[in-house]
Amino acid sequence: MTKKNWIIFGIMVSMMILVIVMTYVYMVPSKSEKKRIQISVVVYGSSNGRWTAFKEGVDQAETDFEAVVNFIIMDEKNDFSEQAEVLKRELEGGAQGLAVAAADCREMKDDITELAENVPVILVESDMEVDLPCVAADAYQMGSGLARQIVTEMGEDLQVYILPVDQRRSCTGIRLQGFLDEMKDSVKDVTQLTRFDENAQREFWDKAESAVLVALDDRELEHAVTAVQESEQKVSLYGIGSSEKIVYELDRGVIKGIVFQNEFNMGYEAVEVLIQKIRGEKVSKMPEVDYHHASKETMHLKENERLLFPIIQ
Repeated sequence: MTKKNWIIFGIMVSMMILVIVMTYVYMVPSKSEKKRIQISVVVYGSSNGRWTAFKEGVDQAETDFEAVVNFIIMDEKNDFSEQAEVLKRELEGGAQGLAVAAADCREMKDDITELAENVPVILVESDMEVDLPCVAADAYQMGSGLARQIVTEMGEDLQVYILPVDQRRSCTGIRLQGFLDEMKDSVKDVTQLTRFDENAQREFWDKAESAVLVALDDRELEHAVTAVQESEQKVSLYGIGSSEKIVYELDRGVIKGIVFQNEFNMGYEAVEVLIQKIRGEKVSKMPEVDYHHASKETMHLKENERLLFPIIQ
């Protein structure tokens, strides 16, 4: 074999070795590659668009912390036993941690406690009587703030009716207490409604003129929007929530004012704290989610618009 042929042969062998090495590098995962943390976020069911901003925060945290997040929204029946089963299945499927917005705080207490013995668990929005971290806004101050907003905009000579409060989640009961405590020193005529079905609505419209109707969560506020639109009576509707429908009706003027929590931050911080727990890092203080006020006139201010229209940003 001539010298020239040896050179060509050597080049071909070198190229074959290079191809083999490159194939190995691309086809075989590096042993040093960090395995991504797998977590599940399971939230109670509500109206369409209730969790939009929250999920945007979860998705951002998933990217920032290189995690794998399975995001699950329960149906609107909010069967607490079904949610407990979903959480167990997620754990069996490999979830290393769980973030939970419980459908029923009291009924799910034992299930959550049992799950927390196996993996880190973070509560979202509503706390329980268990030693677990909770990412949430100050529910009492949200209720109190809503009352102050109403008095500031409407005065003290009011008839205020509070729509039925879902007591299955602790945050709504605490919001109610904050609202009532703030109202008792200014507005004397405050009534809590125990139901707001069709019959109750007919009775309500017969006696309520120029009243203020108040809802303390997204679902009741959306329900009230429908009732107000179907009635000829003039009422001022206020509430707590920021679903897509609520923001739309606030912009139309059907809802007069809202208090809303920073849903994006709540989703982001829930994932961040949960990952810290899984990694064994110490969480010295739970982050508190901020809350805001908005009306038709203020909803398009820069800060409110950023929070109320997260997908557009």
